[in-house]
Amino acid sequence: MDDREARRRVASRLRHQAGAPEPLYQPLLRALADDVEAGGPSWRPLAPVAHLPDDDVVPLRLLGAAHRLALTGLAPDYAAHLPTCGGDGDPGAAWHALRDLCASGGLDQGTLQPVQTNEPARAAALLPGFGEVAARTGLPLRLLEVGASAGLLLRFDAYRYEIGQETWGPPASPVQITAAGGAPLGPVEVRARRGCDLRPLDPTRDATLLLSFVWPSDVERFRRLQAALALAATIPVTIDEAGAAAWLEAQLVTPSEGVLTVVYHSIVWQYLSTAERAAARSAIEDAGRRADASAPVAWLRLEPHPEPGAGAELRLTTWPGPGEEVLALCGYHGGPIRWYRGAPGGPAPAA
Repeated sequence: MDDREARRRVASRLRHQAGAPEPLYQPLLRALADDVEAGGPSWRPLAPVAHLPDDDVVPLRLLGAAHRLALTGLAPDYAAHLPTCGGDGDPGAAWHALRDLCASGGLDQGTLQPVQTNEPARAAALLPGFGEVAARTGLPLRLLEVGASAGLLLRFDAYRYEIGQETWGPPASPVQITAAGGAPLGPVEVRARRGCDLRPLDPTRDATLLLSFVWPSDVERFRRLQAALALAATIPVTIDEAGAAAWLEAQLVTPSEGVLTVVYHSIVWQYLSTAERAAARSAIEDAGRRADASAPVAWLRLEPHPEPGAGAELRLTTWPGPGEEVLALCGYHGGPIRWYRGAPGGPAPAA
């Protein structure tokens, strides 16, 4: 691919990403696209990563790196316009500062890290699912999270929730999560928790990396993530560096008596290869076939709805149990939650 074609391809990806509802990044991405296509200084940091596939989200690599420099005091002119850094949110001024940052070499290869997120608000959608399976079995939970990142969702029971008219969790928690809609919030006891990730993150050492991928206009989400990372540093959790399938096979090979083993994940499945998804599903279903009432297994997942634009859905499969169910429709960051359990006809059967 020649340089002109590479610039055109990256510019197209930048414009596509500009469709995201972020009031500061939208104009920045459009300006980046025009500058890249014209061979401007924005092309300098993007050229070495132009070959990466579309699902690598190269535009967010660049914006995350710039945000990271702003957060650490290395890009004060850019930080002056980012709300998460106390800035004014002026997109025009932010663009000039970002373009200068690209031209200076501050965003050259090595700073454009792969995108990683760990959104604690997704726990608002998972929590009713944990309560549902706990109520069905009457057992404490053994949690196994796939794609755990820094493990913030493994620590869900340390957060305070307000979902519709229901509240749950320690009132004084520094992490307060509010979601529209409604869902029952029953008692949950966690007996054990463990996760895996190809690139596990430490909530202290890697805090700035995670914070840099939050949209800079979303100060509330940024502050919530800051609080969750600080709290996570006080609650030890093991996150293994491993792929989903091999890790699940090892964790599920022997039934765990006296607990409900819950395999769960949120906005992760789409990033696994077809082969990895098939092998992971096989490991879970094999464990399900070995399960019984004294050592049951559940698979809870918050993943995109099959229909584009329909948000996410919370699906559950239990062994022993009635098969696959859709418990709720949710937003990608938790709320709003439309709960099916208890509605006429009970949970929606899986399509």
